[in-house]
Amino acid sequence: MEPVDVHEVKLDPYYAADLLSGRKRFEIRRDDRDYKVGDILRISTNNAGTPLTIDCVIVYKLVPSDPHADGLAPGYCALGLGALLSVTMP
Repeated sequence: MEPVDVHEVKLDPYYAADLLSGRKRFEIRRDDRDYKVGDILRISTNNAGTPLTIDCVIVYKLVPSDPHADGLAPGYCALGLGALLSVTMP
């Protein structure tokens, strides 16, 4: 089994509540890291002024070279996120 990488990213607070509630289960990101299915996305944000760190597993990755990725800009990827692993307040 390959080691899991942890990718630390930031999220605009506007989207924090939707991520926490489960309505938002994806991230559109620059594909400037070696994101892989099974890796952890560690998201720093805040919700109503409270700083949060949210860990999610990447369960899907879509890149522009996929023939069904119409509208995804070159250099970006869409990451499908699994269940929240943890939510902490640093």
